[in-house]
Amino acid sequence: MKQMERLHQLQQPETGHKSVADRTVDSVIYAIEPVQIQGKTQGIFMVAYITADERCCNCVLEHKSFGIVRIDRQRITQAVINLVDNTNKHTPIHGVIALGSGLTHDSVRFWVRDTGKGIDPTDQERIFERFAQATKGLYRSEGTGLGLDIVQAIVTAAGGKVQLESQLGCGSTFSLVLPRVLPQ
Repeated sequence: MKQMERLHQLQQPETGHKSVADRTVDSVIYAIEPVQIQGKTQGIFMVAYITADERCCNCVLEHKSFGIVRIDRQRITQAVINLVDNTNKHTPIHGVIALGSGLTHDSVRFWVRDTGKGIDPTDQERIFERFAQATKGLYRSEGTGLGLDIVQAIVTAAGGKVQLESQLGCGSTFSLVLPRVLPQ
């Protein structure tokens, strides 16, 4: 029960930020606000760490960028945690799940990397479709096939893209690449 309470506390909105602007995409309201990337990355990592620890995976924070971007903190957290949930399902016990963030002059990147089984190249585009799951890889998920579709929808609505690098037997890296300035 304590872990659930800690998860709930970590998912609470961070305070001290002003100038929230709502953006509506496909009837969904996105609360766009200035977010410190370092704090957001650390917060997401703490949730991921608790989740990975329950499966006996090693969760590491590879990099935290410094800077401020305008994003919907709650939806981006949801997208990254969805990726962490997926990596948890496909990373062997004592495997590694790594998270990080990077910032350039025009984009911010959050990533989740695992030492799991990898995704067959023929499945790499299809797994982002609603209800789709890998069929030719080394695993089959027990999920519904909605997680990556949700991630894709969140990132697309934010004007970004999801990138996947994967090799069978070596693991995968999912990256959320978002613009620092939202498109109009």
